[in-house]
Amino acid sequence: MRLFLSLLLLFMQTPQAPDFARVDHAGSGNKPEVRFAFTNSGVSDAVLSLFGVPNSSGLNALSQVLPSAVSATVTTGDQPYAVAYNSTNNTVYITNSNAGTVSVINCTTNALITTITVGTTPLGIAYNSSNNRMYVCNNGGSSSISVINCATNTVIATVSAPDGSLNFVAYNSTNNNIYVTSADAAIYIFPMDCATNTFGTAITVGSIPIGIAYNSTNNRIYVANSVSDNVSVINCVTNAVIATITVGNEPYNLAYDSAGNRIYVTNITDNTVSVINCTTNTVSTTITVSGDVEYGIAYNVLNNVVYVSLRSNGS
Repeated sequence: MRLFLSLLLLFMQTPQAPDFARVDHAGSGNKPEVRFAFTNSGVSDAVLSLFGVPNSSGLNALSQVLPSAVSATVTTGDQPYAVAYNSTNNTVYITNSNAGTVSVINCTTNALITTITVGTTPLGIAYNSSNNRMYVCNNGGSSSISVINCATNTVIATVSAPDGSLNFVAYNSTNNNIYVTSADAAIYIFPMDCATNTFGTAITVGSIPIGIAYNSTNNRIYVANSVSDNVSVINCVTNAVIATITVGNEPYNLAYDSAGNRIYVTNITDNTVSVINCTTNTVSTTITVSGDVEYGIAYNVLNNVVYVSLRSNGS
């Protein structure tokens, strides 16, 4: 099988200072899937995580790439799934869903630093910059969150999930909580206090919540409900849903545009991207994509561009 990857550039407003964007989410099965994480270099490099597709040498790999060319390939564990960037030590962390591990890559040298054993079937991952920790969603077995101390690259806590199989996660820097989606808990997401590592009360959203993103401008969490074809907006002060926004067919992943205060939503069945105005919580436009919209989407604050991965099956 060959992998055909295109990057759709959605141009927006004025660039901001260098920062990082990440994609914590992806689909399932053995189709080619790509996730992004932007490192300190901003537009000059990004990190791709390939899931379910071996590279040309037959290895699952993490590739550090320019927008148009691969500059390095680093071997990781079995079926790398999601990727998050650590802005404190300039590393990326990749969940390996079949191996039950997380690979840590040095972004300066592109070298594998270490491999950390976590729970069964790790999927989503998010970075907490206030305590320099990674939070990993373990989907299989006894569903849980693994908490990684990034100074020592060791698991310092394993928190049992209240219900269901955890999928994807977003970190709220205002209240120091993570918010986690669960496929089994078909209409709920769960907040967890990072100070105490305890889960709070479940929040009712739409059907089969998958992608999740935090808007630091308005302190809201946005959740893509893949079956009900809408996005739930959660007020993180009250942890209550304050709006439900109809988007395209099978919304899957989200990216937050901090410059324009917008959320970009991939709709994987109708190959569109819905753009949500976060001031009004309405869809301001829908972008039709020439190609198969995939799960990967990320915002790069350095050049004020959203990147969307496109997929087609080869032979």
